[in-house]
Parts: sequence; C-alpha cells; structure tokens
Amino acid sequence: MKKLLSFMFILCLLMPSQAFASSSIADAVIDSAKQQLGKPYKYGAAVGDLTGFDCSSFSSYVFSLHGISLPRVSMDQAKTGIEVSRSNLKRGDLLFYDTNGDGQINHLGIYISANEMIHSSSSAGVHLTNPFTTYWSPRFVTARRVITEQRQTPIQSETIYSVKSGDTMFKIAKEYGITVDALKSHNRLTSDWIYIGQQLRIPPGSTLTQQVLTGDVHTVKAGDTLWLISRQYNSTVQDLMTWNELTTTSIQVGQNLKVRAITNANLYTVQSGDTLWRIAVANGTTVQAISEMNQLTSTTLFVGQALQLP
Repeated sequence: MKKLLSFMFILCLLMPSQAFASSSIADAVIDSAKQQLGKPYKYGAAVGDLTGFDCSSFSSYVFSLHGISLPRVSMDQAKTGIEVSRSNLKRGDLLFYDTNGDGQINHLGIYISANEMIHSSSSAGVHLTNPFTTYWSPRFVTARRVITEQRQTPIQSETIYSVKSGDTMFKIAKEYGITVDALKSHNRLTSDWIYIGQQLRIPPGSTLTQQVLTGDVHTVKAGDTLWLISRQYNSTVQDLMTWNELTTTSIQVGQNLKVRAITNANLYTVQSGDTLWRIAVANGTTVQAISEMNQLTSTTLFVGQALQLP
C-alpha cells in the first residue's frame, strides 16, 4: 500500500498542472505580459523595444507574440475587435481609460481578473493593479475583445460558399475540414483557379471551423422575448437566431444568448497600398458602410489595422 501511494505521489508530481499548462491564447498573452513586469515606462517606445514600454507599445508587443496585430496607439486599439461590457470581461480583454478627462482614450491595460490588470503606467512602468479602484473606475471608457474562440459547425446539407478576396481552394477546403480534391470533385472543377463571387457547393458532412470574436452574453429573464432582446442590443431577431443557432423564437428563462458575434470572415487586416475604396470594391460594400461600422473619422488607414466589414 505504501509503495502504491508513493508511486501515485510521484506520478502526480510528474503530471503537468493544468493551471501551468494552459493552451489558451489569453493565458499565453498574460504570461508574456508578466515576463515584462518591472520594465520602466518609456513614452513613444517602438513596438518590440524591450528596454521600456508605454501602455500601447506594451499591449501591441505582447499580443504580437501570439499572432494578433494591434495598432500602435491606444485610441486606435480601442477600435479593434468588438466591444464587451464590464460585466462580461474575460482574461485578455483590453481595458481603455480617459485619464485626462478630455473625452479622449489615452491609456489601456490587459484584463486578468476583476481585481487585476497588467499595464505600463507613467508612474510605475509595467505592473499589476486593480482595474476598477476609486481612481481607475471613473476613468474607464470601454473594453474590447481581440482574442478569437474556435467554433465548429457541422454542415448537415449542401451549402453554397461565395468566394471572397484572398480566398484559395486550400483555404476554403481547410475551413470546411475537407480536402481540395473533394471540393474540386463536388464542384466538377479541373483546376484550383477560382474567382471572386464564384459560388462553390460545400458537400454535406463537412465541418465549418471559424475563429469567432464573441461579444456580450444575455441571460434570459422572465418576460424576455427575442424581439425585446434584439431591441436592447440594437440587433435583429434573425441576428440572435443566427448567432445562437436557434430554429425557433422560443427561449427559456436562464438561457444564455450571444448578442453579438463577428467572425474572421468579417475582419479585414489592412495591407500596404490599401485604401478604403479598394477594400470596399473588393468586398462588395461601400466606403461609407465601412467607415460607419468602424467609427472612422477619416479615410486614413495604416498597415495592420483591423477593419470590420459589413
């Protein structure tokens, strides 16, 4: 018995702890951020300059380590991803503040928990602090989510996919979990060449894999209807049904409903030489629609900027 207990104890020591072996992007971002604890504040620091950080070069750097590109300044970072409410914050969300009281966002931190965020401030450099103290809470403006979650949707019947700018046969096949040969065969294609607007038939039995930015969640209360909830969140009943994969408008008290969902198919990363007009034409929309959706006040773009597309 003693030998068995000793063996089990050693085995437990050898097994990696889930808390330390987390594979989530949010945990990885926070771990990378904590490696910079104690670094001094450096106004205007270049992204990647590890001798010091200001608030936005810090967030840009740690997120870039995990494949997420953020603009250089806090005001522009506040336009990326999707907005989330304070009650729905998750690890890795970005918190934005107006510390001057002039209506302009000028500071941000990375959310860890209700009592902790990591940021680089002019007074203390990179450190941990409570994001909602009597100092920070009244200066809080908004929060944004830029980390995606993977969603898989089985395709029960044949689906039509419309080819978009940047698509390839390999990319589409990978997204639906099938081979290029299977996709070509189902559409009777003899080459890998495709064009924007082309309609491709996706065979049943495929699985659509999407990286999804999930926003607020609404818990259904007594008296709620999809129509009332859609009005509350400035959406539509059809939107709510689509985001939550509902087949009827019937809902139950206590049910959690996503009230916003944006997939990578709706996100465009600005490339060198891009203009709003070129992006709008390539994606079948208008400059005005893109500007309104992203709350742009000018037509100026920068490489790496993430734009939501209608």
